[in-house]
Amino acid sequence: MSSTFSKSETQQKIKVAQVVQFKRDAPHSNQLLKLKDKEIAKKSWNNWTKLEKCATPNITSNSEREIRKKFPGELMHRTSGMMLNVGQSAWNDNDEIRTLLCQSFISLRIYYRQRDAVNELHRRI
Repeated sequence: MSSTFSKSETQQKIKVAQVVQFKRDAPHSNQLLKLKDKEIAKKSWNNWTKLEKCATPNITSNSEREIRKKFPGELMHRTSGMMLNVGQSAWNDNDEIRTLLCQSFISLRIYYRQRDAVNELHRRI
């Protein structure tokens, strides 16, 4: 009998295998004593980012798609330089787009508060 797995079961088995590999790659306490702090941090960071990339879905919102349509040159410029690492460009773009959305929302709030304050002053005068 051949065993067939659904796509979700296969993906789940792959994730479990990656977690097991992550635990195998984790340095033991006697090995940690021989390594420098920078090497320990780098090793654990590399292992963590491998897991994080495979587990986190890349879901874009409607506003992110609008920004990609309005500023295609900006996105190409950000990913074409030193930031272009293997598998990193999409993550950096999404982080920067979300930051841009938050900044624009904050600036709109500040603008409306300032406008309301100016209108209030004009009414008092």
